[in-house]
Amino acid sequence: MLAKCQKNWYNTVIMLRLFFVCTFALVLAAPVLAETSEPVEEYVPNEVLVKWADVPGSAADVSVVRVSDVTTAVELFGADERVEYVEPNYRRYISLAPDDTYYTSSLLTHLEQSNDADIDAEKAWDTTTGDRSIIVAVLDTGVDIDHPDLIDNIWVNPGEVAANGIDDDGNGFIDDVNGWDFIDDDNDVNPTPNSASFDETVVLHGTHVSGTIGAVGNNAEGVTGVNWEVTILPVKVFDDDGNSSISVIAEAIEYATDMGADVLNMSFGGYSTSATEEDAIADAVAAGGLLVAA
Repeated sequence: MLAKCQKNWYNTVIMLRLFFVCTFALVLAAPVLAETSEPVEEYVPNEVLVKWADVPGSAADVSVVRVSDVTTAVELFGADERVEYVEPNYRRYISLAPDDTYYTSSLLTHLEQSNDADIDAEKAWDTTTGDRSIIVAVLDTGVDIDHPDLIDNIWVNPGEVAANGIDDDGNGFIDDVNGWDFIDDDNDVNPTPNSASFDETVVLHGTHVSGTIGAVGNNAEGVTGVNWEVTILPVKVFDDDGNSSISVIAEAIEYATDMGADVLNMSFGGYSTSATEEDAIADAVAAGGLLVAA
């Protein structure tokens, strides 16, 4: 795991306070899973996650095993004393957000018509407007890294040389200059739809969330994030329909932690608990990460 760069103590304390404020903004900005009349797929068909008892390590060492029947496989692996745990590869779904133009900015300031249901961001900004030494990983549908209100706050991998086709920093991800796409397994973290028919509110969800966290402030452009200055690490973990799985999420959490993320934003949920996910979260917390889920 990459060692985190030492940060100025004062700025770190101030930013932790600001991220505590940001937590409330994210909870407000990311409603729960949308209700649907269609049946929800609880887990990925024909896949289970197996953690062997004699293999030390974290959730990243869990194996994805292809099986003919998930229920039967869980029973068989569960009876094997060599297995620490086995579980279905549970689904995770993106939390929906509205597409109103000024939705993000309205949460930050003063909403008298909503019983002051805002975070009064100006009071925090009197103390600090952010710090780019703080890395926030956004595990979502991707981030528009060229967006004029985000581009200055997008993470750049200091150990990687762009477009040379070499894994310069030896982390297992080639040319991950601005993050990684765990859906398509490449370095394009932009929210590019894979089909002509897509829901824009889902595909652009990660960009919306990133704007709430860190749209550049005081630049006469668009809206202002909770942090005017911060470093956003895009980690794409959802497809165009807002679907993902525990195997993807766990690997993404491990990646963000290894890349030095101080905060991991996870605006998604599911319908089953997961030992694999819990292990990945525990590893991130042990490394000093703060995980914000909505």
